[in-house]
Amino acid sequence: MDGRQSVRLLTPATRLAATLLALSCFGCVSGNWVRESADQPLSLASLSEVEIHSSSLQEVLDLFGAPLSVWENDHTAVAVAYGWFESNAYAVKVSYQVAKGNSADFDYDRSSAKMNGVVFIFDENLTLRSWRAGRLADILGESARVRPTLPPRT
Repeated sequence: MDGRQSVRLLTPATRLAATLLALSCFGCVSGNWVRESADQPLSLASLSEVEIHSSSLQEVLDLFGAPLSVWENDHTAVAVAYGWFESNAYAVKVSYQVAKGNSADFDYDRSSAKMNGVVFIFDENLTLRSWRAGRLADILGESARVRPTLPPRT
């Protein structure tokens, strides 16, 4: 040994960065990040004011305002949904020309959009029967919309 220290510069992260840099000289590397949010969650204090078998549709509308969605449920019941979301999404795309006229593409996309909300179900007298909070996709999947049936033609 002649007294010189050996320094390791090519860590895995450095190798990856060098590879992407080299590929970008012959191709294209792009990326983006988007953050979105809409509406505000319903407050727990307001939700505690809602009583099953007691609160009316009008009371819920007065308390929370206009819902995100309203539909008929179980032919005689009404359901209303309130929703809000936070979304963080990012994507990376690498494009590289392999040979003249041929190219290879790589895409990575991740979106973590989560629409949370509360669904209120009312009976035929428009009195609150039940409510549930959580991811709207999960809740609405359980209480799928029922289309009204038409009476038979005579």
